[in-house]
Amino acid sequence: MNEHRDETAPGRRLVVLSLLVILCVAAFVRIYRLDHQSFWLDEAYSACKSDQTVSEIIGTFYKDDSNPPTYLVIINWWRHVFGRSDFSMRLSSCAFGVLSILMAYFVVREIAGNKAGLAVAGLMAVSPYHVWYSQELRMYALLTAAALAALFCLIRAAKTGRSYYWTAYAILAAFAFYVHLAAAITILCFNLWLLLNRKRFKIGFSWILATVIVVAVCAPWGFVIQHQQQNDQGSRFDINQSINPAHAAYVYYEFYFGRSTGPSIEELKANKTLSAFQPHIPLIAAYAVVFAAASIMGGINFFKKRGNPTLFACMVIAPVILLALLALATPLPLHSRNIIPALPFFLLLPAWGLLGKGPAWARGVLAALIVALSCYAIYNYHFDERHFRDDYRSATKFIKENVDWNQDVVFVIDNHKGFGYSGIETGKIKFIHSRDELFKDYLRWAATGKRRAWLVSISPEIYDPKYRILQYMKDHYPEITGRERSYPGINIRCFDVEQPKEETQE
Repeated sequence: MNEHRDETAPGRRLVVLSLLVILCVAAFVRIYRLDHQSFWLDEAYSACKSDQTVSEIIGTFYKDDSNPPTYLVIINWWRHVFGRSDFSMRLSSCAFGVLSILMAYFVVREIAGNKAGLAVAGLMAVSPYHVWYSQELRMYALLTAAALAALFCLIRAAKTGRSYYWTAYAILAAFAFYVHLAAAITILCFNLWLLLNRKRFKIGFSWILATVIVVAVCAPWGFVIQHQQQNDQGSRFDINQSINPAHAAYVYYEFYFGRSTGPSIEELKANKTLSAFQPHIPLIAAYAVVFAAASIMGGINFFKKRGNPTLFACMVIAPVILLALLALATPLPLHSRNIIPALPFFLLLPAWGLLGKGPAWARGVLAALIVALSCYAIYNYHFDERHFRDDYRSATKFIKENVDWNQDVVFVIDNHKGFGYSGIETGKIKFIHSRDELFKDYLRWAATGKRRAWLVSISPEIYDPKYRILQYMKDHYPEITGRERSYPGINIRCFDVEQPKEETQE
């Protein structure tokens, strides 16, 4: 395999300098307005768990999460070193995100050479999708860095046959799995690619031994999940039944266009049909044309030079198919973030288009357009409230300033634990959803003896898809005007429960 490395000293210095510039740009883009948006539910969960001791995290994790506690333990250590502010906590994901870009460069360099590695690293640096998870206090940036580090060691081991690369691969693959179980998808697909091209690599007994070690180290977690399933009283292990091709197609949409282009996440939750995309068709078409042009040029360049499509079959198509199959058969949701370590391979085809033999001006225009569209999506992420995370911070401040806990009751449609990290005792908040037909009796009981009832809707499309709770409150209690508030992802309404409408009419 031709690695296309420039062995001259000036060439090496140029590559290093280019990589440093890319990493500096990536760090700036990820640090910018790092704490502007509030922690949302999952981030608040990570922050709350990180406040516990390591022994408490390890001892109680199985009650809250089916994923291993590795990430929470690391964040616990991070918090002790850098502090527990929103900025310092999210800085961990920023650092892991930049590290994952470096690892993406090394992996792609081993496959396609320095230029392709730099191009993919550059695209990842301004990828709105990658920026999103590099500014979120969750494990996905660390998952990407760890999985890509494992793939780098794997391909180096397959090329050189050196034992320390095989050892490093086994350690890093197991570590990535214990960061998030979905790491197995990308690592499995990459191993499949190696097997299909085994004549080009030194894989034999060492590969079998490393694979057996990784499986042996990761297998015990299956017993933990089995124990969780036997003792789970909720819906954490419900299996998805409504997967359609549009869900799989949306994975590609997010990887290339980001989560802040077109309809917002809340709009997609409220309207789960293609009509949600109709108002944004011109912008989406612009993205599609640019990325399609770059990908077509990359495909032509790729097949002329290498002619082996197994890399894209294994790393761009297979992960999505495998994720969809797992979503059908297991509780693992069909979320693109579960295969985020495969992002560099999704970007490799357009990167090859920018490096191809077409007219230099055309490639330059395509590169400028890709960067411009990516920056536009990042701008939306930072300044368009439609794309903000659920704003627990503002909602918490409003509740603290306006709720009289002795005379008021607060109902939350969604998980109320997100307010715990913001300083509200979760015991004071009533979690409610319309899936339980007794919700009306519960509302009346909880409002007895109270003056006002506050209804906080965070994810009504999940816990109250037909808005039965809101409609019940409107039908039975007069709404207090001037008290309603609307924040990104969160709506607050206030009702007078001292005088129900039935009593007023009588």
